[in-house]
Amino acid sequence: MAESIVSFLLEKLNGLVLSQVLLLAGVSQEIEDIREELASMQAFLKDADRRKDKEEGVKEWVKQVRHTTCDLEDIIDRFMLRFGRQSERGFRAFLWNVSNSIKHLQSRHNLANEIQTIRKRISDISRRRDMYLFDRTAEATISSIVAARHHDDPQTREVPFTDDVDVMGFDNEIESLVKELTKENESEAEFPKLKSMLVVGMGGSGKTTLARKVYNDAEVKKHFDSFAWVSVSQSFHSDDLLRRLLKCFFKERKEMGEDRVGEMDAEELGEKLFNYLQGRRYIIVLDDVWSRTVWDAIKFALPKNSKGSTIMITTRIRDITFALEADGLTCFLHQLNPLPAETAMELFCRKAFKWTRDDKACPHELRKLCKNLVEKSEGLPLAIVSLGSLMSTKQRTEPVWRKACDDLRYQLSSNPSLEGLVKGRASLSAEEVGADWLQELINRNLLQVVATNHDGKVGKCSLHDLVRELAISQAESEDLCAILERAASTPNRRCRHLSIQSIGEDILPSKVDSRCLHSLFVFDDTIKQPCLLRMLSGLQLVRALDLQGTKIQELPSKVGELFHLRYLNLSGTMVQRLPKSFSNLVNLQVLDIRGTPIEALTKEIVKMTNLRHLYMTERYNEHMSKQVSHGLGNLSCLQTLVGLAGNKRKTIRDLTSLTNLRKLEIYQVGKEDMDELCASIRKMNHLFSLLIHSPKSLELDPLLLTPPPQLRLLRLCGQLERMPSVTASLVNISLLTLVKCRLRDDPFPCLWSLPNLQWLNLSGAYEGRELRCRAQAFPKLVFLFLSRLGSLETVILEEGSMPNLKTLGIHGCLKLERVPQGIHQLRNLQELDITEMPPKFLERLKKDGGEDRPLVEHVPKLLLLRYNDKEGYQRLGFF
Repeated sequence: MAESIVSFLLEKLNGLVLSQVLLLAGVSQEIEDIREELASMQAFLKDADRRKDKEEGVKEWVKQVRHTTCDLEDIIDRFMLRFGRQSERGFRAFLWNVSNSIKHLQSRHNLANEIQTIRKRISDISRRRDMYLFDRTAEATISSIVAARHHDDPQTREVPFTDDVDVMGFDNEIESLVKELTKENESEAEFPKLKSMLVVGMGGSGKTTLARKVYNDAEVKKHFDSFAWVSVSQSFHSDDLLRRLLKCFFKERKEMGEDRVGEMDAEELGEKLFNYLQGRRYIIVLDDVWSRTVWDAIKFALPKNSKGSTIMITTRIRDITFALEADGLTCFLHQLNPLPAETAMELFCRKAFKWTRDDKACPHELRKLCKNLVEKSEGLPLAIVSLGSLMSTKQRTEPVWRKACDDLRYQLSSNPSLEGLVKGRASLSAEEVGADWLQELINRNLLQVVATNHDGKVGKCSLHDLVRELAISQAESEDLCAILERAASTPNRRCRHLSIQSIGEDILPSKVDSRCLHSLFVFDDTIKQPCLLRMLSGLQLVRALDLQGTKIQELPSKVGELFHLRYLNLSGTMVQRLPKSFSNLVNLQVLDIRGTPIEALTKEIVKMTNLRHLYMTERYNEHMSKQVSHGLGNLSCLQTLVGLAGNKRKTIRDLTSLTNLRKLEIYQVGKEDMDELCASIRKMNHLFSLLIHSPKSLELDPLLLTPPPQLRLLRLCGQLERMPSVTASLVNISLLTLVKCRLRDDPFPCLWSLPNLQWLNLSGAYEGRELRCRAQAFPKLVFLFLSRLGSLETVILEEGSMPNLKTLGIHGCLKLERVPQGIHQLRNLQELDITEMPPKFLERLKKDGGEDRPLVEHVPKLLLLRYNDKEGYQRLGFF
């Protein structure tokens, strides 16, 4: 963690504008000296971060590095806050303003003194570094890393193959994997040259336990000739990995000697391993693999000899399959699921109460607490066993157990801290790097995807309770963040990121020292405006401010002094206008005012030239779309523009300059401005998502003839009467939504050949009586929603149509009295959602005796929903 903080500050110190400001302040040489010292110190920080949880002295040293680095960053940020504002007249004017501001000699003097103090602290810390014999990351040797990790660290040592491990709930999985490993083919020629088996799951899901039981199974031992198990972990060296594989084979066969193996390089080791395995049917288990580079490092040493040999891998990373399949291996993937609740409870009680076959007693007064702990583990065997072992040492009384449960977060704080996962890449935008980080966490099973967006991207994620507790504990112990969720919560004064969950306004001001905060998230909607204003008045260095849903009604003018603010969320508040000082927020990148009474954004907004994402209204809420002052085209960095009122021609013309837009949602566009809007949109080569609303008629043929090359999501709201004749050009469209289009002709024939269409929503879009889909139509369609089609009486799906449809929604089609004809041939259909349909339609779907019920028996989910404007769709139940 300290390494990441130092890296971030070093990048900051290298900034051109910052160096110019410090030059004028007279401290540029001191800053350069500090930068060089920190760069030298950075080489040792990875080793220090790894050792700090085992060595108290190292822990204190890392803490001093972290605190000093953060203090330096705050000093520079405060100086920039006072002297670093940019002018509208460019860089020269900016320098002039800075030099003029530095006439405040006392401020310059204070800055110099603070920098000198920091420089002395860093020098002292650097001298103490030699006491701890840190490994320099760039010069780490095999002996200093491999030997230390694989011989002294029990987490990466080869695991003993004992049979006293907990395998509850794995019986069926063990049987399935053993069967897959040992299945015989009639002839040797039918064996794949080399196959692989991946056991994938998040940390603590039991991957190693399952693999060990399979590896030691009698049938497996009989099936294979040679065996090797090595633990890989995040840090590995190809020479060491090959050497350990050889040593595993040494133990089973005496014909190979171990002499000289320690002196061999990777090429010699690989050759020796290849020759030994050439004529054998072997199984190799690579436990805890974190990267596809592991396979790349050893594949040259593994013969593909058509003997049915297998590489078995336990990992959190599903993408490793791509590397294996690319090299011609057949890949069998087994995803580990959480234990069922009953099995999880039994496993916990076995550990907590030392259950035996004959004695399975759980004290009555502890049952509720046991259930809570098991639920907290979310079915992860390692978490269950760890919690059970922890509670087994406690006296079996309700007060003792309750206290232990309350202290669980602090019990977790002794775990090793997580290292940084991903580095930024200069060729990608900040948004793209952030998306990569998120996907990396998902790939490693640290986050679970709860919902995806229409474009297949991640919409919502969840975090395992124990992982969350660990992350919070580590962040709090390193003074990075704090969560106020009860009256007794007290954040550290050095806390830089604060989340207020539920605490009550009476004690809030005394809890928060907001001067050092870099981010503030308020989730407590009971806090009243005066209290919020007092808290906001102390902010100086904040970069992210989230007030969504709070009771704040106006922003203080002082908000314009938040020079470092990048993210501001006011959605769902009662803020009616933005202060004039808002134009000073030259570094603001994200502004969200959805669901506020703000009617228009005045000229202040067009001065915020770094703005990248502007959200002004919820989708399809055209009445809440907002006017933006003339000059919108100045915001050339904009990537997202949602909720724009386009009923003024100057607004349409301003869009011509916004060529970096990825997402545009514009409302109230007049028919007379449609051609000019289409011309502007066609210049947006990065546009991915587009929504156009018109209160009159949509004339979109020019746009649809040559749409932006990256356009994937298209939503049209307004009268069309006929489908444009050029829809065939929309070959890249994956989502199409038509709302209130009042089409007279069946739209299916114009759309069913679109090769990439996966999501189709027709809402009040068609006034005809019949929709007919021919065979082979909509080859990739996955979601189809038919909503508010008031005249629709019949839907016909011919054999072979929509072969990949998984979800069908029928909402408010009041003249439709039966399910679509041909629905029985949609063999991949997983869900049928019904909302506000007439009684006769529902009668035919009844479980007992409904005429249409046999047609949908193959559908796993038949959901009855209810819709209202405030809460959206609510599930009433299954039918």
